[in-house]
Amino acid sequence: MKYIGQYLSEYFKQESARYILFIAAILSVLIYFNYQYHLDSQYAKHLSNLSRFIYYFILFLGIYVISFISQKFFHKKQAPLSQKAIAFILITPALFAFRISFALHEPLIRLFSDAQYLNYNLLIFGWVIRALVVMIPIYFYWIKFDRGRQPLYGTTRSQSLKPYFLLLGFIIPILLLSFRDPHMFNYYPRVKILFNVPGASFLRYLIFECCYGFDFLSIEFFFRGFLILALARELGPRLIIPMAAFYCTIHFGKPLPECISSFFGGIFLGAISYRTKSIWGGLVMHLGIAWFMELAGIFLR
Repeated sequence: MKYIGQYLSEYFKQESARYILFIAAILSVLIYFNYQYHLDSQYAKHLSNLSRFIYYFILFLGIYVISFISQKFFHKKQAPLSQKAIAFILITPALFAFRISFALHEPLIRLFSDAQYLNYNLLIFGWVIRALVVMIPIYFYWIKFDRGRQPLYGTTRSQSLKPYFLLLGFIIPILLLSFRDPHMFNYYPRVKILFNVPGASFLRYLIFECCYGFDFLSIEFFFRGFLILALARELGPRLIIPMAAFYCTIHFGKPLPECISSFFGGIFLGAISYRTKSIWGGLVMHLGIAWFMELAGIFLR
C-alpha cells in the first residue's frame, strides 16, 4: 500500500492542479450535455455503424487533443510533440471508435442464435470480438515498434497485488451506497439479461461474466497499457491526464456517478501503471469492482 501512495504523491507533486481542474471543467460540460440530452443512450445508440464511428471518433479525438494541446499553458518548458506522437494521438481515438462501432459479426450471430438467447449472444460475442479488434492491432504495433524495448504494454510482472485487494475492501462500502442511485440500481447487474430466460444454466451465467471480464481486460490493456506505455519514454507522465479524459468519455453510456468517477479512477490507475509498467493492479481493481457490482446487483434485487 505504501508504494502506491508514494507513486501518487510523486505524480501529483509534478502535475499542475490547474491543468487537472481545466480538463475536469471541459469534461463537466461534455458530461452535462451528454446526460441532459441523452446523447449516448438515445442518439448515438441508434446511428448507423459508420455514423457511430464518426460520432465517437470526434468525441474521443476532441478531448484527447485538447488535453494535450492545453498542457503548454500549464507547464513550462513543454517539449513539442514529435510526428510519431501526433500520429499516435490521432489514430488511437479512431481505433477505439472503430471498436465501439464494429458490428460485422452481428448478422452471423442473429442467424444462428435462438430468439431467447439472441441478446445474450450479441453481448458476449460482442465483448470478445470488439476486445480483439483493439488488442490485435496493438499487438502488431508492439511487434513492429517496441518488441525489443519493452514487454507487451502493461504485462510486466507487478509488485504484490495485495494492496489492490485492500483498496477494494475500502471501496466496497462506497459501491454499496451507489445502489441508492436508481440509475445504478437499474443498470446492474448486466447479467440480468438472463433473468427472464427460462432454464438458463449456471454455465451461461459464468460464460457471461468471463466475457464481461475479458472486455475489462481489453479496456485496461488499451488505456493503462497502450496509451500510457507506448510513448512513455517520449512523453512521460504528461500522458496520464489525456488518457483519463479519453477514458471518461467511453463511460458516457453508463450511470452518471460511474462516469464522473472514471476520470479520477483513470488518473489513479494511470499514475500507477506509468510507474510500475504493469496493468495487473489496475485490472484487479477494475475486475473486482465490475464483478462486485454484478453480485451486489443480483443480491440487492
